[in-house]
Amino acid sequence: MIKKSYRNTVAYLIAAIAVFTAFALGCGGGGGDGGRQTLPGENPLGPYIPTSTGTGTGTATSTNTNTNTNTNTNTGTSTGSVIAAANLNNGNSSMINGNTTAAIQAYSAVISNGSASHEQKQEAYSGKGWATGKQSSTANTTVLADFENAIYEAGQAGTTANPVILRESKLGYALTIIQCYIAFGTTDLNTAITILSEDYPDPDGLLKHENDWYGTVVRKEYEAQNVYVSAPAARAMLALAYDLVGNKDKADQNINAALAAGSNDENVQKAFNTLQMLRGTN
Repeated sequence: MIKKSYRNTVAYLIAAIAVFTAFALGCGGGGGDGGRQTLPGENPLGPYIPTSTGTGTGTATSTNTNTNTNTNTNTGTSTGSVIAAANLNNGNSSMINGNTTAAIQAYSAVISNGSASHEQKQEAYSGKGWATGKQSSTANTTVLADFENAIYEAGQAGTTANPVILRESKLGYALTIIQCYIAFGTTDLNTAITILSEDYPDPDGLLKHENDWYGTVVRKEYEAQNVYVSAPAARAMLALAYDLVGNKDKADQNINAALAAGSNDENVQKAFNTLQMLRGTN
């Protein structure tokens, strides 16, 4: 276990790694985002589109064409699904622009939309988890739940679930578990290790895809914006998890690989510094 006198300092460092900002991924008790710092791109790209009824249910429109042969043609389209798609686009654009407040609003509108598909809710829950994790400066229960719900919705979608978004969700879930353990000691690190380590088969073992990380674990369009964590940073977090469960050899192997692959990645260096701190206080 980590000595209590160092827990807050280490938790702060690990939060900076996990979300590319000084905001902690939410875990444990409490709520709110008290003390949120100003984010880049505060002006949204466009307002999110609320459902017209405010109840999350969609309506359908149809056009009937009657001919002399009594043929009826229905061209109905689910308005709710169209609104959900627009909100997803706004949420994703806001994430790229650094506006997590607008992103959370847009993703939440999808989640509350009763006509949104499982695939749309999968993406919305994952996006909301990442956005909330970047925005929160105090521990809360929503982030782990968002990633769990994203994984659940992917299961409900079955073969039509987006596999890259599923891996994004699992990546966020694993990083949140590690941060929560360091902050509170309340989560199972072996779950995070199973998700991240290439020693485990797909759909877990995200680092099996280290060489094609963008496009397989994280959507390609997010590569340049650093919306999500790089492969070397994820490997550095895995090193921390291994160290915390007492597997020093695996920890050394992974932190050395992370440093070799991501020598210019500040988050890898932060993880290395955190690892050194942990080893100095055990």
